[in-house]
Amino acid sequence: KNDVALGLAGVGTPESMALRKLLLEKGANINYVALGLAGVGTPESMAMREGFMKDDDVDKNYVASGLAGVLTKEAFDFRKKHFGKNPTLYAKSFQTDWTVLNGAVCRYGYEGNDVSLL
Repeated sequence: KNDVALGLAGVGTPESMALRKLLLEKGANINYVALGLAGVGTPESMAMREGFMKDDDVDKNYVASGLAGVLTKEAFDFRKKHFGKNPTLYAKSFQTDWTVLNGAVCRYGYEGNDVSLL
């Protein structure tokens, strides 16, 4: 379950979001689901991240890393809101620390993102 959650990095389809929810229901580690959101900037993924920030069971480092590759206005607002006073987590939100996931984010996660926000 955890590997499937990580393997969804860069995939923001309605089916992938439904699968993430199912994985959580079936006992997947919430941190892996959060990290597997890397490269996904859909409204549904941002709502899921907001929910994670209220959950004491999630490691906020994973939520931060799960923002890697998401360069939308909403993602920058999220970074400022949740990590603005923590420069380490803010910086962490731009890469995952996992080479394979960074590659997936680079390949798939930047599609449609407005990199002019950088």
